[in-house]
Amino acid sequence: MMFKYFSDLGLDYVVLETGMGGRFDATNVCEAELCVITNVSLDHTEYLGDTIYKIAKEKAGIIKNTSRVVVADSNPEFLKAISEEKAEIINVLEKYKNTTMELDFEKFITKIDLGAEKYNFSLFGNYQFKNFLTAYEVAIQLGIDKEIIKRASEKVVWQCRFERYCQNPLVVLDGAHNEDGMRELCKIIEQGYKSEEVVIITSILKDKDVKHMLGLMRKIADNIIFTSLEENPRGTNGEKIFEQLEDKKGCIVENNMKKAYELAKSYNKKIIVVCGSFYTLSKFKEEIDG
Repeated sequence: MMFKYFSDLGLDYVVLETGMGGRFDATNVCEAELCVITNVSLDHTEYLGDTIYKIAKEKAGIIKNTSRVVVADSNPEFLKAISEEKAEIINVLEKYKNTTMELDFEKFITKIDLGAEKYNFSLFGNYQFKNFLTAYEVAIQLGIDKEIIKRASEKVVWQCRFERYCQNPLVVLDGAHNEDGMRELCKIIEQGYKSEEVVIITSILKDKDVKHMLGLMRKIADNIIFTSLEENPRGTNGEKIFEQLEDKKGCIVENNMKKAYELAKSYNKKIIVVCGSFYTLSKFKEEIDG
């Protein structure tokens, strides 16, 4: 149905995102002018493999009948898996190694300096810099004008990736749902806020690396409120997550999402961060907006 729809529209280009893997993904029925594999982290290991190489090998299954693949990762195991597919690797981390970036905590944009051109990227975060370079290179490879890229980069919207839900108080929703995602979120928070200025509302799926994620959260927030995803088969309640926390000072359980939010606001912090799972963010929006 999707392919028929795209055909009816007569599109010049379609960006197809694979599901969890790549090699056996339904999108793999298509041939491509370009393939993109930004980077790989240890996630979905029970399905894709327990090493970076094995996971990258699954992802690399999308590379076929094309001579170019754009990547943004310098991990040797990742690059080994990609290179075995015999395509030309365009690594934006190498190609644009002299490019600089800066996070603007006033406008919440990522300022990117490519030397000859400067871009105000509407998505906020250190990792969004790599995402920008990847998308930029794809657009260049397809012959898209740089002025169009510049205008478009200022208007990109991506829900639940450092999404500013409201400004007063400042509430940020971020789908950091694994250790790698949480590390990237923490990297942003550390640059703009002290730990005493941050309160986190979180719930994490029980099949994730909960302990390591909690350890990262503790470095950026003096206060954490644990809430429930018990209605989800992969979820659990706040008490079960709280038990896995080593340093419990300043942390509390409130399984009711609305009450957790009211409690977070009562702390009068500079920023409230809702994170840990996309299911947590979905529940937050449904219950708070509802």
